Amino acid sequence: MGMKKTIYTEHHDSLAIITLNRPEKKNALTYAMMDHLLREVAGLAEDDTVCAVMLRGAGDAFCAGGDLKDWRDDDPRLERSTILRAQKLRQRMETSLLLHKMPKPTLAVLQGPAVGAGLGLALACDIRIASTEATFMTGFSRLALPGDFGCNYFLSHLAGPARARELSFTSKMIDAQTALDYGLISHLVSPSEVDSYSIEMALNMAKGPTKALGHIKDIFQSIEEGAALEEILNMEAGYTVKSTQYADFKEAMLAILKS
Repeated sequence: MGMKKTIYTEHHDSLAIITLNRPEKKNALTYAMMDHLLREVAGLAEDDTVCAVMLRGAGDAFCAGGDLKDWRDDDPRLERSTILRAQKLRQRMETSLLLHKMPKPTLAVLQGPAVGAGLGLALACDIRIASTEATFMTGFSRLALPGDFGCNYFLSHLAGPARARELSFTSKMIDAQTALDYGLISHLVSPSEVDSYSIEMALNMAKGPTKALGHIKDIFQSIEEGAALEEILNMEAGYTVKSTQYADFKEAMLAILKS
């Protein structure tokens, strides 16, 4: 009998579902899992047969963050250079950037706690669907750490600077309704329905006009990064004209004209 995969990917037509599969540890990320997840997400970002990506956790949690035991046990083997250690961490954090910037929709399914790096990964996705039993916490300040995997960036953009500072400074746990009120999640669903609801939404996005959705995503990212209105208008004009050359546009127009 083979070893259990701590991360695995399933394909449903053009939807890829990545599962963090360490439920006995609330899917806490070991270094090996971080490296595996980065390779998996990078591969899916480049795979033209994949039109949407879903990230979920096995069991009753999304992800409890980094595995502190892994930190302790691996510490003697880490590079002694602070620069090299920072470079390795930054490389692993590339997963957040890929989830946020890949030219296809990404969706996180939050069945339970999303903490630390797990919260960063969830917030990096375009859409977050949470169970009413989900909880959220940065957790970094409890460890005397500033935060990683983009938590500070995404919290600031989604919840606003003041709430982001409070959540990061205090590391307080918030429930799903509060997260919804803060703008951290997109939909709140009962625990029994969260998986089916999420898969249905993700499949619909995967069947959508992939290139156009990628352009939409690029436009919103430019807005988040402070692009001026003139730049956004230029992007919209360029992408709109470009999109009229795609088969998706021609099929959509034909369907509308026939209706």
